[in-house]
Amino acid sequence: MAVKRIFLGWVALFGFVASTLGASGPFALSQDGLTVYDSVNNVTWLANGNLAATNRFGLPPCAGANVGQVNCVNANGSMNYNAAVAWVAAMNAAGYLGHSDWQLPTTPVTDKNCGKVGPNGDSFGFGCTAGALDSLYNALGLKSPNTAVPIPAGTIGPFTNIQPYLYWSQSSAGPSQGNLTFSFATGWVGANTLPNFLYIWPMIPTGLPGTPAASGNGLRISADQHTVYDPMTNTTWLADANIAATNTFGLPRCADPTTPAVCVASDGAMTYDSAVQFIAAMNAAAYLGQKNWQMPGIASNCSNYGCAGSQNAMGNLYYSQLGFVAGSSFPVPNISSGPFSNLQPYLYWTCSGASVRSACSTNGPIANQEWSYSFGSGFQGTDVLANRLFVTAYFGGNRGSVSAANPCQTSEVVSILGGDTAGQAAIVYDPNQSVCWLANANLAGDPGMRASLGVAGVKPNGSMDYPTAQKWVAAMNSYNNGAGYLGHNTWQLPTTALQDSTCADVGTGGGSFGPQCNGSAMGNLYYTGLKQSFPASVAPSFAAAVTPLAGMKASYYWALQNNGGTAGNPTGGQEMFSFANGLQGGTTTKDSFYYVLPMVPGPIGTAPNCASSSGVIPYTTGLAAGNAVYDCTTRYTWAANANLAASNNFGITGSGSIKYASRTIEVPLISGGAMLFDTATKWIQAMNSQQFLGVSSWQLPASSQVLEQFFTDLNMAKGDSRLMATGSFGPF
Repeated sequence: MAVKRIFLGWVALFGFVASTLGASGPFALSQDGLTVYDSVNNVTWLANGNLAATNRFGLPPCAGANVGQVNCVNANGSMNYNAAVAWVAAMNAAGYLGHSDWQLPTTPVTDKNCGKVGPNGDSFGFGCTAGALDSLYNALGLKSPNTAVPIPAGTIGPFTNIQPYLYWSQSSAGPSQGNLTFSFATGWVGANTLPNFLYIWPMIPTGLPGTPAASGNGLRISADQHTVYDPMTNTTWLADANIAATNTFGLPRCADPTTPAVCVASDGAMTYDSAVQFIAAMNAAAYLGQKNWQMPGIASNCSNYGCAGSQNAMGNLYYSQLGFVAGSSFPVPNISSGPFSNLQPYLYWTCSGASVRSACSTNGPIANQEWSYSFGSGFQGTDVLANRLFVTAYFGGNRGSVSAANPCQTSEVVSILGGDTAGQAAIVYDPNQSVCWLANANLAGDPGMRASLGVAGVKPNGSMDYPTAQKWVAAMNSYNNGAGYLGHNTWQLPTTALQDSTCADVGTGGGSFGPQCNGSAMGNLYYTGLKQSFPASVAPSFAAAVTPLAGMKASYYWALQNNGGTAGNPTGGQEMFSFANGLQGGTTTKDSFYYVLPMVPGPIGTAPNCASSSGVIPYTTGLAAGNAVYDCTTRYTWAANANLAASNNFGITGSGSIKYASRTIEVPLISGGAMLFDTATKWIQAMNSQQFLGVSSWQLPASSQVLEQFFTDLNMAKGDSRLMATGSFGPF
C-alpha cells in the first residue's frame, strides 16, 4: 500500500530517573512511578508488571528473522525462560534506574502452605506463601483462585469474552501429566495439572442445522448470534468464550480452590474435574437445543507453538481465523493492582531460590523446567523452559537514597504529564513511559531554530521527510558545541515496535498498525498520556485561512480514485492529498479518517469574472456568494469552507463500527469534520439530496491530481507555514 506520510520532527529524550519513596501499607510507590518498595521482603519491585513489552533492553523482538531465537521478546512482553534471564542481565548491564542487581523473583522448593506436593517433594498449587510472587499476590489482597486483572467484556471477531489465559482440552497429556491445554495469551500448547483453574470453551464437533451456507473458510455466525461455525475444523463454538462466568448450569461458585470440590470461580475458571461436570450439566440442560457439547481436543503430537487445523481447533481459531501470531494476544487492559500497573493475568517466570533475597539457583526444580506463578489464579507450578511467560524483577533494599526532584536532569522548567503544568516549560516529563518530551511539539516550525540548527530540507511548517528528521535530531544533539539542545545530547525520535499487541490490526508481513496502538512512544502519549480516543484530533480547532478558502486542515483529503496516486497501482489504496506538504498517495479505507473538500465540475450559476485573475476567486453573487470559490484554471467550483463537514453534517450523525480480527471499535461517523471514505461518499450524497447552494452535482475530487492542481492554483507551497497548528494541548 503506497501511503505517503509527513514527519513532524517531534523528538524525545528517554531518561529514567529515580525518586524518593512514599510509604503506603506494605508497598511504597516511588514518586516517579517506576518502582514499588516492598517493606515485608525489603526488595524494590518494578512498578510496571510488563516492562518488557515496551523496553527489551536490546533483546531482539520475536518476529521476522528472529523467530525461533532463544533470547527474544514477544510483542506482548512474554518470553521463554532463557530470554528472561538474558533480559534481566541486560537490565543490569544498562544499570537500569541506577542498579545492576536486578533479579528474577525466587521460589523455594518446599513451602508448607502450598496445597500440593509433587513426586520429588516440591511444593506447588494454591495457597503458597514463601515465594516472592506468592508474597506479592497475597499482599495485594488477592485470594485464590481469583485473577489479579479481571478482563472486562470485549469482542474479538464474532466472539465475546475470550480470556488471555489457558483453556482446557479433553485430551490427556499422558500418565500423571494432566491434560493438554491451549493458551489464548501466547498460542502455546502444553500440559497442566488437573487441580489447576483454567477456562473452558464448549464446542460441538460438527455444524448445526441452520449454519449459514459455505462462503470460503471464514467463520460463520448463527442467526441467533449464539454460535460460530469454523468450516476449517468442522467445529461449532459458543460465541461466548467464557460462558461459565455468567452461567454455571447449576454448579456452585467456589469459596476457595477446593471448596466445594466441584465449583466454578467467579471469573469462570475451574479445575478439570469441574469442567467435566460443567459440560455434563450443559448437556443435561440441552443448552441451545443441543446435548453433545464437549471440550475441544488437541492431538497428542501438538506441542509448543503453531499447532492449528484439525489437530487443534482452538489453535485454528487463534492462528488461522483470528490472525494472531505466536506470542501475541488481544490487549490486556492496564488495570492497576495496588501500586502496580500492567500486571498480566497470566503466568510469570520465577526461579529456584531458598528465600526472596536469595540469588537464583542454576538448577530448576525439574529438568528442562523452572518455577512459574499465575497472576490469573494464584497458582504456583512449573513450566518448560521453552514456554513464553511474563517477567518482572526486583532488587534488594530500596531507592530511598535517590532523588526524584529532577527526573529529566535539566535546569529547564519541566511540566509533568497528567500533573503539574508549567506555562513556560521547555520539557514535559512522561511518567507513563519515563521519558522526557520537548514541550514544543513542532520545534522545527520555528524559523529561528531552523536557522540555528542549519538542517536543509525542513519545510516552513516544520514538516520533513525521514532522512531529514534523522539529521534534525543529530543537529539537536550536536548543538552548542556538543552540549546539546536544552543541555541534552541524547535526543532521539520516538520508537515504534514492529509488533504491538495493543494495535487493532496486523499487516500481511506481521507488522502491527491501525488504531489503539498503545505500545509505541507516540501511541502511549496519545492514548495514555493525553487520554485521547481514536479518531480524535489533538488540534480540533485548527483551521487555516488560505485565501479565499477558510477551514483548511493539515491532514489528508479524500479523492474518488482508488489506484494509489501517481504510482497508478490498482492495489495502492484510496487516493488522498495533503495541502500541508503537497503529497499524494493511497491508503486503506478501513480506518483512515480524512477530510472532504467537495467540488462541482463547473460553475454554480454565473461563473465569477476571471478576466483579471488566473487563480482561485470567490463567488460574490447568488447562492454561492461567500460559500464557494471558483478555480479559473480548471473551471471547477469548490466549497469555500475546506472543512464544511465540521459545521454541516447534512444529517450524517451517530456512530459506526470498525471490525478487526481482534476487536470491534465504535467510532463517530464524523469526527471534527474528518470521516471514513464510506462516510464521505454518503455525506456527498446527502449534500446533493439537500441541493447545497442550489445544486446537486457536488462530488469528491476525481483523483489526488485534481487536488494537487487546486493546491497549485491556490499558490500554495509544500510545507506552507499557514498549515501549522499553534496553541496548547495539555502541557505541549
